[in-house]
Amino acid sequence: MFFLATADGQGRPDCSYKGGLPGFVRIVDERTLAFPDNNGNGMYRSLSNVLVNQSVALLFIDFDRPQRLRVLGEATLHDTDLLLAELPGAQLLIRVRATRIFPNCPRYVHEMRSLIVLHYRNRLLGWSERQPSVRRFFRAVQLLTIGRQKELANGKPIEV
Repeated sequence: MFFLATADGQGRPDCSYKGGLPGFVRIVDERTLAFPDNNGNGMYRSLSNVLVNQSVALLFIDFDRPQRLRVLGEATLHDTDLLLAELPGAQLLIRVRATRIFPNCPRYVHEMRSLIVLHYRNRLLGWSERQPSVRRFFRAVQLLTIGRQKELANGKPIEV
């Protein structure tokens, strides 16, 4: 699990929890990692922010063996990436090209033990295919004019 920090076009921050089964974050090469975007709450905050500001920060926390790792980098969104086929339930793939990776002091990480790994809710509900609503969102945003992208960055809802 990790926390993903993004910011909109005006630098306003947002942070989201990202979790999944072991191996949901993939190391693509020595500077690139990838993770899926699964069916969430439908707000698309992280995705919208990455479209206008690719700078991201990831904070990985291991509660079983208290430790933290930070990754700073540039994110890109992919809806036809070959890795999507390996990640059931993934609607998009986020690739992060790391510009800085460093350990973070674990001093105040609470030690906890994982008792069970829960499957994604979409797996339990049988949502194994990529959901078309995200594909429509991604395509629509690609077609937006610069003016509409500014509206998106300002947090105004955009009909797609």
